[in-house]
Amino acid sequence: MRSIRLSPHHRGRLIFDLKEVLAALGPSGLALHWTVGDVDAHGEHHDTEFDATGEGAVALEKLAVSGERISGRRLANIAKSVRQVIWGEFKGYEDELSDAPSVVVVAFDASWWEIQSEETTLLDRVARAFQDDERS
Repeated sequence: MRSIRLSPHHRGRLIFDLKEVLAALGPSGLALHWTVGDVDAHGEHHDTEFDATGEGAVALEKLAVSGERISGRRLANIAKSVRQVIWGEFKGYEDELSDAPSVVVVAFDASWWEIQSEETTLLDRVARAFQDDERS
């Protein structure tokens, strides 16, 4: 998968979080079926448990434990009451039975977000929504 990395800070202040990332995905993100989970830090760290703050954090933590797939609209509604996702991995699937996600969104230690997808138009849309990005 190709990826784009976003830094959610400007001059030491948090300037965006999950709700803005989902909004940047546009209608495609709302049409997906999402899971919430722990972060596999790919050798940089050990597996890190899901961690978030705000009223919506409890709902996200329950989803991380259950593995339930939810609609993009439901995830966007929960995200409205999340203050900050510190560690988390959100996988978006084309349908409820797909094995491979079409989009993976990772929050890494409240330091950066990474959006992974084979859909370059989706990554381009996210890049336009945020100024500081690194592509790989």
